Amino acid sequence: MKKLGFHGAIFVFVVSFLILAISFVNATSHEGTPQPDTSSPPIEIIQTFEAPAEYPEGMTFDGKNIWSTSIKSDKIFKHDPVTGKVIATIPAPAGGSMDLAWDGQYLWNADYEVNKIFKLDTNGKVLKEFDTPGEQPMGLAWDGQYLWHTDYTLRKIYQMDTNGKIIKEFLAPGGKPHGLAWDNGYLWNSDAVTYNIYKLDTNGKVLEKYYFPYSYPTGLALQGDVLWMAARDTGKIYKLRIPETEIAEKIDKSILPESAQPKSPPLQILLIGGLVVFASTIGVIVVIKKRS
Repeated sequence: MKKLGFHGAIFVFVVSFLILAISFVNATSHEGTPQPDTSSPPIEIIQTFEAPAEYPEGMTFDGKNIWSTSIKSDKIFKHDPVTGKVIATIPAPAGGSMDLAWDGQYLWNADYEVNKIFKLDTNGKVLKEFDTPGEQPMGLAWDGQYLWHTDYTLRKIYQMDTNGKIIKEFLAPGGKPHGLAWDNGYLWNSDAVTYNIYKLDTNGKVLEKYYFPYSYPTGLALQGDVLWMAARDTGKIYKLRIPETEIAEKIDKSILPESAQPKSPPLQILLIGGLVVFASTIGVIVVIKKRS
């Protein structure tokens, strides 16, 4: 067998390297590539306004106003939720400001440039900071006791305490999880690959999902029965109507007032405080309620 000369060996090495490089690119090029899941029902857009800076990212609602961030700005913006007008700005804590959360008194902000989560007062003063579990921190939400957080490279959703200790983690349903919002025991999560907004239980099970028609949905915030969401590529902030859903649950009849206790016949249909109640004499009440 003829031995390769020096130049032949170099040629083989270069060709082999190129083949490996091309294989690696082909294997990873789909990561983060949009793959919109249009099989999901569309979510209704009820209001739109221009974001105050390019590439809007984070969103939160403080009970009165909405807040937003942009990776192209060193500011965090406070908006009138009716007009979208910026009514105040505060300095962002670092250079890669992503999603926001509101804990009732303070803001929390994830930053992908320094891989940290910051606690801020409403003047922008940093009160606390800790490292994120991954290198692409994105979404944030507050559930009344704990923070929830997404990392889009690891494709994970984390529950953590306010010092960054991880309590729970699970895989996100989409390919690039971004914004998070807490909704009375559930999570909403936007995804920049599928363009879907998922409603999840706290173990990551998908309960509902809706298709958003524009590129790169990012931060989420809940205001009552509507969601606010930013979209990086359009440079806009959207107000979205959450579709009405029916929820059935069982409760013990002893919690009802005497006037509402079921009597003959064995099954009654009652209206109590806007809820449709199917009551039975066996002690089980089935309540059907709708999100108003």
